[in-house]
Amino acid sequence: MKNIFLFLFFFSGIVGAQNHDNDKVAYLDFNQKPTSKANAVYYEFKTAYKKDIWKYQKFFIYSSTKAYLIEKYYYDKNELKQGKYKRYFNSGTLRKEGIYIDDKKNGQWKYYTSSLKKGDSIYTHELVKIETYRENLKNGYFKEYDFDNILTTEGNYKNDKYFGECKWYHSNGQISSLENYKDKGKLENITQWDEDGNETTKHIKTEKDFENRKKNLKFKISNELQNKMNSNLYDKQGTIYVQFLLDKQGKIHVSILESSQGVSLAYKNEIKRVIDKMPNQKPIYHHNQLTEIRYGIKLTTRSKGYKTTVKSRY
Repeated sequence: MKNIFLFLFFFSGIVGAQNHDNDKVAYLDFNQKPTSKANAVYYEFKTAYKKDIWKYQKFFIYSSTKAYLIEKYYYDKNELKQGKYKRYFNSGTLRKEGIYIDDKKNGQWKYYTSSLKKGDSIYTHELVKIETYRENLKNGYFKEYDFDNILTTEGNYKNDKYFGECKWYHSNGQISSLENYKDKGKLENITQWDEDGNETTKHIKTEKDFENRKKNLKFKISNELQNKMNSNLYDKQGTIYVQFLLDKQGKIHVSILESSQGVSLAYKNEIKRVIDKMPNQKPIYHHNQLTEIRYGIKLTTRSKGYKTTVKSRY
């Protein structure tokens, strides 16, 4: 975990025209808009790195003497990202990393999750996805893992669509679906197995079916939060990012709550209360196997007496 201890008042600077000849600090509120140092939730730090290249760092202000690095990259005189890129959760743990060339993703990118293990009170940091990019499009090998770091999917992309041989796995490691794709993501053939390795013939759940189920569930959860949360629990502006897990039994879990300043513990507990009271949902199948899915929602508290604004994050 990147734990950066800083005395913020050591830094000085005002928001204005960018000057690459000097280090520069800009203060931001929870909506990423310029604000005063006293009201800042984040701050950006820009500094000359080498000829025609500058380093950008963004910090989440945890307290008056402590901040966490949440983003770091390099950019050129045309403001195009170049080279290594890293993004962190507000807690300081790595969220994603990869390479930019002329502001476009290239090469291998890795994505991580930071969440509570089911039935445990310890936060874990796990690799959940590896993707390969060329000119900002997924091209090449990919892998996906579940919350227990078990391989669920592997294969290839070509111009952002499945290509060639792609595999899906049951939680016990047994292959569940072997699929071959032509250009433009057209499925050519498929073979499927149950958890015991017996070949099966079942109705194929398409990607469109799967994505529609996720969208419908996200809408249902967003609607529940917007209509049933007690808005009297807060009197400050703030933003909170909630990551959910739908398990194989259809139960919805709040797996992580990451917020800016101004969001109270009571408000976070209210989110959990509303979600815990939701009935079990219809489990989701993907490639003919029950699957756990995760996704996030952004909640913005405006002021006391107003409903929470709910926006989809992923």
